[in-house]
Amino acid sequence: MKLYPFLLFVLLSISLKAQVVISAEQEDFIENFIQSIDSEGEFDFAFLFEELSYLQDHPLDINKASYEDFKKLFILNDIQIADLLAHREKFGEFIALYELQSIPSFDLNAINKIRPFITLRKRSAGTTSVSNMIKKANHTILSKWRRVLETRKGYTDEATENSRYLGTPDRLYNRYQMRYGNNLKFGLSMEKDEGEPIFVAEQKGFDFYSAHFHLSDISNTVQDLVLGDFSVSLGQGLILHNGFGSGKSTYVMDVKKGGRTLKSYTSLNETNFYRGLGISIKLNENFDLTAFASRKDIDANEADEPNDDGFDFFTSILNDGLHRSINERNKINSVNETTYGGRLGFRKGNLSINYNGLHNTFDKLFERRNTFANQFRFSGDKLVNHSIDYTYKYRNFNFFGESAVSDNGGTAHLAGVLIGLDKLADLSILYRNYDKDYQSLFSNSFGETSGTNNEKGLYIGFKLKPINNVTLSAYADQWSHPWVRFRSDGPSKGREYLAKLAYDIRRKANFYIQYKIEQKQQNSSDSELKVDQLVPIQLEKLRVQMSFNLSENIDIKSRVEFSKYKEETQNDFGFLVYQDFAFRPKQSKYSISTRIAYFDTPGFDTRIYTYERDLQYEYFVPFFADQGWRYYVNLKWQLNRMTRLELRASQTRYLDRNSIGSSNNEIDGNTQTQLKAQVRIRI
Repeated sequence: MKLYPFLLFVLLSISLKAQVVISAEQEDFIENFIQSIDSEGEFDFAFLFEELSYLQDHPLDINKASYEDFKKLFILNDIQIADLLAHREKFGEFIALYELQSIPSFDLNAINKIRPFITLRKRSAGTTSVSNMIKKANHTILSKWRRVLETRKGYTDEATENSRYLGTPDRLYNRYQMRYGNNLKFGLSMEKDEGEPIFVAEQKGFDFYSAHFHLSDISNTVQDLVLGDFSVSLGQGLILHNGFGSGKSTYVMDVKKGGRTLKSYTSLNETNFYRGLGISIKLNENFDLTAFASRKDIDANEADEPNDDGFDFFTSILNDGLHRSINERNKINSVNETTYGGRLGFRKGNLSINYNGLHNTFDKLFERRNTFANQFRFSGDKLVNHSIDYTYKYRNFNFFGESAVSDNGGTAHLAGVLIGLDKLADLSILYRNYDKDYQSLFSNSFGETSGTNNEKGLYIGFKLKPINNVTLSAYADQWSHPWVRFRSDGPSKGREYLAKLAYDIRRKANFYIQYKIEQKQQNSSDSELKVDQLVPIQLEKLRVQMSFNLSENIDIKSRVEFSKYKEETQNDFGFLVYQDFAFRPKQSKYSISTRIAYFDTPGFDTRIYTYERDLQYEYFVPFFADQGWRYYVNLKWQLNRMTRLELRASQTRYLDRNSIGSSNNEIDGNTQTQLKAQVRIRI
């Protein structure tokens, strides 16, 4: 395999200086998150990056901001947030931002990252009425369009009548948002996916609508009041956590979940949210209470015939939100889900203890397919969960954890500690023990697999800054699965290690080298075996990335990544190399960013994920397998003070295949070309 022509690309790379500056660490965090759930695609991180974008124009008052305010930035870890709040409590309000240098866990790099989002600006005393908030609010209108130019099988006569796509290949998305600081948010969204009909007999309007009205900190008592669509985060996610959160990544200290319990919902997943009412109130100086109730219809695979007892039932909940064909449209809103729950919290000094409760009911029985892996998973029409979570800070130790129980008696436990060893070194330790019969529907906790059950493990992360501009991050994770699971027909175990050495000169250059190795057990791929047996597999990945600011207007970034997969006699090796370039002339209304990439991997087992810059508030993380080229170009034009136009064109060209995709998504050919456009108006 001749790598030399492609290693030339490693000399260059680019990252566009958009309104929100996304660091290399944040890109890595997104890539690791997507890889951890083993899925490619476009993920809506609007709730994070919209917040950063808004706070660049309306920064947090560092003397007023709470733990939840700092946590939602995804910039500071819990040790840094706790140290900042402790410093403010002990010495009083900050007089100058330079005081941050006196906090033990803050270095110049951390200060520079948070600097665009904080201020010392004093705010007027008292509260503003809701009517005045509405009068003074900012308004944003966003409209997006997307289309793949090649024709997929689902749009042709090759598809069966019930599986043929009923709509056009266009994806449409519109959103209106009104916002006044962090106190008032109102939003209305509507979306049509590719292939879905719109404004026809089958579909009178858009396929998906979402709306919310959210008030925060409007009095000394009411912390949050949200009507419409919202998300909920309880504890460390053992019973409920909407959205993405902490996990294994190069952010080795980011293993603790946190933030506000209630958030207005702005993403596009058509299942993973609640629709109804939520409220958080402060009962007194030490106690607070959150309660919420939701009722909505969800998509599900519903059985054609009742079960043996004569009850209607469904076998799985669908999360893709796709309603393109007759078959898919028959599953729309086929099950009603009612949820209510809450949290009672106690906080005094450095101690916080919370009780969490969740009650889910369905109007039909949930009966999973009869497999060994599903033997201990939830079936029925009602599920109740309870948990206790806690945090406690003692000097440079930040303890946290949660213990949960489901109504069948299964339990799940998580305990961790974040330790600030000194100004240059941090340590994180996390232990989890999830029973095989612990049952939860919407949990999202730390672990190797999703589901928060059938897993025991120990994670240790370490971050060291031996000299200026140099950071070493590493983690080790070992786990076991006491019961069978997907692709493992028996108890199994595994371990994973990652190390990253980074050199960073702010606004000038960044270089890092990262190595990851994962060893675990799964069913043998030998089709001649009559009984599946577990065999060890090993996946290794090595990444080298360099980025430079060549001038005030030009950034370049390059990466080469290698992937090696071993299983019995299989020994595959693949690689990907890309070059980015971005140009934004000073004082110009135009900007451009582009990438060219080449990949050569034997197949799915050696797939490589990459983060791609996209339209504002969208971030695309595809994986690449087989052999081919990938290129894209983003164009941005600030028409005037209020209006911004963005265009994107991308193409993947395979060199070793004549078709792309499978089933109704199959493209007859070796290229896939996509166009996108977005217009944003701010008033």
